This record gives sequence, structure tokens and C-alpha cells, in this order.
Amino acid sequence: MSMNYKRGVKLEYRVKKFYEDLGYFVVRSAGSHSIADLVVIGYGKVYLVQCKAMPVNKIKRSEVLELIKTCDKYGAIPILVYKKNHENEIVGGEENLLKLVEQK
Repeated sequence: MSMNYKRGVKLEYRVKKFYEDLGYFVVRSAGSHSIADLVVIGYGKVYLVQCKAMPVNKIKRSEVLELIKTCDKYGAIPILVYKKNHENEIVGGEENLLKLVEQK
């Protein structure tokens, strides 16, 4: 198991706990390499969450666009969690994600 994979899994579990502590139901898509690492459900909304243990400039634009496309198809809200200055940054919503990938 590579160090990058371990960092990614650790980040997924931290984000999962974050949402569970807020009262959401969270399902982790373990090792699936799918569009979403987490499916977060609660308070009348569904979020598809992609976790990246890397800075935003290393994230493939195509992966973010695929997340947005999938959320549009199923009526979910896209969320991207990534590393920024050794902290986790959470960006949600199609408009905000599009702005993020345009900055690259």
C-alpha cells in the first residue's frame, strides 16, 4: 500500500467522522476508485464527496468535472476536500468547484 493511498484513506475517515459528528449518514466507497469517496445524506440533501490528500493544483480538472457531471445527473451536491497549507479545505457546490478548477 503506497503512502499516498494511506494518506487518502486517512483523509476519507476524517471527513467521514466530520459529517457523522454533524448528524449526517455517511457511506464510504472503499477502494472503489469511483467518482465519490463518500456519500453523505441528511437534512434533505445528498452530497457526493471526493477527498484528495494533495493540493488543488495537483488535482485533475477532469476528475472535478466528472464529479460535477455525476452530481447533476443524480441531483446531488458535489464536494471536494483537498489539502491547503497542511489543512483540509472543503469546497462545495458546482459554481465553487468550477471556479476552483478554472484557477488552475
